[in-house]
Amino acid sequence: MRTLLPCAALLLVVGLTTVPLAAQDARLAARLPTGTRLAVERLMDSARAGGLPTEPLVRKALEGESKGADSARIVSAVATLARYLEQARQALGTGADEATLVAGAAALRAGAQPARLRALDSLRSRERLAVPLSVLADLLTSGVEPERAWTTVRQMATQGAPDADFLELRERLTGGRQGQAPGLPPAAERPPTAAPLPAPHGPSP
Repeated sequence: MRTLLPCAALLLVVGLTTVPLAAQDARLAARLPTGTRLAVERLMDSARAGGLPTEPLVRKALEGESKGADSARIVSAVATLARYLEQARQALGTGADEATLVAGAAALRAGAQPARLRALDSLRSRERLAVPLSVLADLLTSGVEPERAWTTVRQMATQGAPDADFLELRERLTGGRQGQAPGLPPAAERPPTAAPLPAPHGPSP
């Protein structure tokens, strides 16, 4: 686990930016200490200047506060999300909407490669990309082997599977036993190769 910078250092680094502060967000003002709020708002200003959505950063900060995270962890989490949002935009283009960028950021954080985001983007219109990206992120964080997770999502996208099929796949993966990837058989029963998971409908490719 990486050692987090002390809160004072994080606030100093963020405070050195020359981007002017945006209008104060009432939600942050109501729930965050002043120094933490200012640091988060600096990150929001930088994100906004780069054409990134800022609402996900607000939600991340408030999530940290609701879980009792200290100021350093809140600022670090917001900065990390901003970085993944920027990487997602680089992979998916400036036309990607907020939901798509958030899902792409989640997939990158879960271990997906930017090239795979671009490949998925080429298979589906951007308006319909958020759900497959979100499901890919969920598969990866659920413990599915990365190659199997990617192959499954890619093949479903190639087949033109609707969002409902991707959501059905995710639903099947949410009720597993603790300690194993939900919805998958025990490791001993899985094929040794990186075979894709079966799509919810239709024959396997």
